[in-house]
Amino acid sequence: MFSIPLENPEVKEILEDIAQVAGELSSSRCVSLEAAETCVRDLMNRTGQKLLEVCVSEAASQQSTAPVACPQCEQACRPIQKRGVTITTLCGRIRVQRWVSKCVSGHYHRPWDMRQKLKGIYTYRVAERMCYLAAHFDYRAAAKELSFQGIEVSHTTLQHKVSEWSEDLSVCEQVAPQKLAENERWHVSCDGCHTNSLMDGKK
Repeated sequence: MFSIPLENPEVKEILEDIAQVAGELSSSRCVSLEAAETCVRDLMNRTGQKLLEVCVSEAASQQSTAPVACPQCEQACRPIQKRGVTITTLCGRIRVQRWVSKCVSGHYHRPWDMRQKLKGIYTYRVAERMCYLAAHFDYRAAAKELSFQGIEVSHTTLQHKVSEWSEDLSVCEQVAPQKLAENERWHVSCDGCHTNSLMDGKK
């Protein structure tokens, strides 16, 4: 277990930010609900991102004493150095330093990343939201909706990542079985499909 003292400079900065915004809003009698709403929302975004980064950085920097087996060759890994990574979370992007391990065969392993179920530079919850929105909207609209939620990703990156993450999924396992009632029909359509046509020179 670890604790983060209130004397921590970053924690003090968060508390000072909250106190400042609270003082400004309480001292202004003419502030509108819309302005106050925007101000508090921005404060929550800032403080949430900073607080998450402080807490996660503290946890990630701890060197685990438990033995770690290489996922490729199953030989023991040992920590060699800390390396930084920028992670996209539901609270925004955070920067953390975590240990990188290496086995005798030369395979690198990041135990903390595996424990957190990171999908590359995205948390599992962010990846889940990206896939959900991509399934309900086109990629441009999904990327725009994600930006409203504080997750900045281009539509091309979104398409690439969702395609990458879905490679090992079976459609049959993801879709509940359905049956047709009497006198019902299936209507199937395809979007963005390309077919090769055989041309023999005749129209």
